[in-house]
Formats: sequence, C-alpha cells, structure tokens
Amino acid sequence: MKFMFVFFLAHLLTSTAYAQDLINLKYLDTKNIERQFESIITTPKSPGKKGAVILLHHRGGWKVGTTNQYAELFEKNNIISVEPRMFDTTPDNPLVHLSQLFSTLKYLGKREDVDATKISVIGLSWGASLSIYAGTRWAQEQYGKEAPPIKNIIPLYPTCFFHEDLIKRRPALIERMRGFGFVDGFHETWAKIPITIFTGGLDDYDNRMQEPCKGFIASILDAEQRKVTSEISYPKATHGWDRSEIRDAQTRIEPLGCKMTRCNVTIEYNKEVTNSVKLKILEILEK
Repeated sequence: MKFMFVFFLAHLLTSTAYAQDLINLKYLDTKNIERQFESIITTPKSPGKKGAVILLHHRGGWKVGTTNQYAELFEKNNIISVEPRMFDTTPDNPLVHLSQLFSTLKYLGKREDVDATKISVIGLSWGASLSIYAGTRWAQEQYGKEAPPIKNIIPLYPTCFFHEDLIKRRPALIERMRGFGFVDGFHETWAKIPITIFTGGLDDYDNRMQEPCKGFIASILDAEQRKVTSEISYPKATHGWDRSEIRDAQTRIEPLGCKMTRCNVTIEYNKEVTNSVKLKILEILEK
C-alpha cells in the first residue's frame, strides 16, 4: 500500500501526455432504433489483460473535460477507461444514456486486452446517478443482457436525496421518472453490485447535510444490496469538488438545489479531497 501511495503521488505531480482514441459504438434509443455515439478510450501501452472503467461525465457535458484527470490516472495505473460522449451540454432521456452505458460495457467485455471480470463504472454528479441506476435489477434486465458483470459502481457526488425519495416513492419523482419511461419501483430491486458513494458535506443539492447518502443507503429495501453499499463523505467538500477547470468557486441557482426547492448551489475545486478520492478509487479497483 505504501508503494502504491508513493506511485500515485508521483503521478499526480507529473504531467505527461497520454494517448486517446475516438471510437464509435451503437445503442438503442427509446424507440428501439439503433443509433451511433462517440466514446473516448484511453489504453495503457503495457501488454496483457487489464481492468477497465467506464467514466460517466457530469451534466456540464464531456467537453468540459473534468473526466480527463481520471482517464490519465487510470492509464498510469494500467487500467483501460472509456468515456461515452453522452451529451455536449444537455442530457437526453436517461434511458438513452443507460443504453449507451451498457453498450460500452459490452464493448469492453469483448476486447482481448480487458479482464471482463474487472470492469467498473464511475460517474460524476448526473453521471453518478446514472451509475446508480445501472446497479438496479431492472436496468440489468433491460440493457445488460449479454453484458459482462459490473464489478464496482463508484458514484461521485450524486444527488442523494433523489435516490432516497425514489425508493420512498415521492410522487413528484415517480412522475418525473415515469415520464422518461422508467417503471415504477425500478429503484427497489438491485443486482447486488458493490456501490461506494463519495459525497461532500457542503453539497447544496442535499442541503449541506453531513453524510448525505446515509438516508438513501438506509432506505435500500434489499438487505444484501444495503450491505455492499457504503458512503465515504468529506465534510468540507462541495458538489463538484474535482472540477479543477473552475478557478474560483461558482454559485448559481439550481432547480434541483436544496432537495428540489430551488436554491444556490456552490461548486468549488478542492485539490486535497480530489487526491484523496482518487487514491481510494484505486484501492477499490485493486480489490
């Protein structure tokens, strides 16, 4: 562990170029029509089979580049990563992006340089919620046929209240998801995939609650899933603590802020938290 920590820090302090390739994959839209989407794959140069990660960007879109730091981190630790370019600035129906996620999973499972038993999903904010949806039994049955299993789901700063209220069947959220095409109760049965959620105690989406996903985890009806779902929370971290592209703290009105009551949401980069989270992610992926 000490060696890995030194190795990790050395790479954090060294800026080097890394190769990325653009690939085209196919998914089914909500009308069951096959369409194409772009993804970026980052592949280490070393030979042999490797673990892989699917990176799901936040609502700001793939062009913002927040996920680049993770692609570089994984490349330097001999892990393949693929980021589906889900949208530029505005997400489509979440079902579209779930289909893209599982198409990416199937693609990785067929690559000769990927260990299909070591594919994990990491999502940021909007992508974090999508990663949690992917852990439901409904999503697995709907999109995951012929796909390899997901080893770990690692959501970074999801809107925790949203998932808790879905399980508790809050009418406004049930109607919202029903409008997208999700079935009622989809969030109540699970695929027993380990989920490690990283949260911030100053996240305005969750009213700056400490351990904001504690209620969500406690609400999970499946005892086996509840046992493999955990939260690592940073008391002084806001939403989007890893957004190094933001030089100064940003505050804006968000309709989903303060548990859907509309309020100011602050995003502030926190280098110490970001580095700590990266190290813990590597530890999870190595297990």
